[in-house]
Amino acid sequence: NAPIVIVIGNDNAWGAIRQQQIERGHKLIATELTDRRYEKMAEMLGGYGEYVTDPNDISKVLRKAFRSNKPVVVNVKISSCQSPYMKWFGKGH
Repeated sequence: NAPIVIVIGNDNAWGAIRQQQIERGHKLIATELTDRRYEKMAEMLGGYGEYVTDPNDISKVLRKAFRSNKPVVVNVKISSCQSPYMKWFGKGH
């Protein structure tokens, strides 16, 4: 029952592994995922979940999430981006 809000930037990939394969010029192997609905886990456990595909909806969804007084997962569909892992431990390290 902790009122915590978790936001997931979901690019449907194993980001750090995918980025390593790209950086090293390897073929992409087993890094792409089908659409995952992580917010459904919160709902199954009595929390609140939202799936966001339009960036214009994020602030509205976050206001609603913070008012819910429940554990919340906000699953935000994003395009692929560099993993923080690669920033810290990537190419050349």
